[in-house]
Amino acid sequence: MKTQRTVITILSFAILLSLPAIVAAGQGEKYADLLQTAREKGFVRVIACLEVPGIDALTKASNRFVTGITDAAYLQSAYTADLNLEKAIGSVTDQVLQHLNGRDYSVNHTFSTLPCLALTLSPEAVSRLTDSPGIVALIEDRPIPLSESWTNHVKDKISYPQLQQSTEIVGAKEAWNLGYTGKGWFVAILDTGIYKAHEF
Repeated sequence: MKTQRTVITILSFAILLSLPAIVAAGQGEKYADLLQTAREKGFVRVIACLEVPGIDALTKASNRFVTGITDAAYLQSAYTADLNLEKAIGSVTDQVLQHLNGRDYSVNHTFSTLPCLALTLSPEAVSRLTDSPGIVALIEDRPIPLSESWTNHVKDKISYPQLQQSTEIVGAKEAWNLGYTGKGWFVAILDTGIYKAHEF
């Protein structure tokens, strides 16, 4: 049984900024952008947002447990809640991949606690995936580069812009002006490590 748990509940703010690239299943106009990218490059990387029945309740049940408690019944309940969440996401993931059977695609990453699937798709696979009943939306999985003004300030791998500059860098003000507030989204920050000599 697990004694410590880490549950990441949703994607980062960068995905929120990708909302214009979201392709809801069956929406032809936005779907055309992903298909065009796939045709131009021969492939397109996407994050597929999965329609997992009961995901809110399953996630809430999984997240209510905390680490550090050693009571066997408590740990069994935590394990069961995590397992139920993983099974539900895994089931929809399997259905989506089965729907892609015979198409040119590769799985970049599967998630056990996020209702998402990272894929690289051929144009044919993009077309097929938008018809999949397990898909809520497709988001192009692309890096968001720093603006030129910020990249000119980067002197080495450590001296990237600071947190207070991040809203400008990621285009948050533009997203807010379009009416995106972040309401209903959860943000997870995945850090790559610690720089012990940092001045903070």
